Amino acid sequence: MNKALKKLSSRRGETLAETLASVAVVALAAALAAAMLAAAFRINLAAKNADAAGIAEYEAAESREGEPIQREKAVIRLRGTAESVEAEINVYGGDTLRSYSEAK
Repeated sequence: MNKALKKLSSRRGETLAETLASVAVVALAAALAAAMLAAAFRINLAAKNADAAGIAEYEAAESREGEPIQREKAVIRLRGTAESVEAEINVYGGDTLRSYSEAK
């Protein structure tokens, strides 16, 4: 600590090596900050695109407009009973989200 106080009260400036070392540290910190910002922007863009795709698929499943992507027969069983009903259903939506309605 005594050495640091002497250095502060000294009239001598920084050496070239100390100046270059501090410039290198600042440049490295700036490069790392730029890389972190670029990664954050890429992640944010990917999240935005995934969110938009999810919303579009949700809307396609819930709107039930237009032609269904599939028509099929389904067996509906009532929980706790042996009763079942067979019905034809329409399937709307995409690959991961589906919505069903009774075919008329």
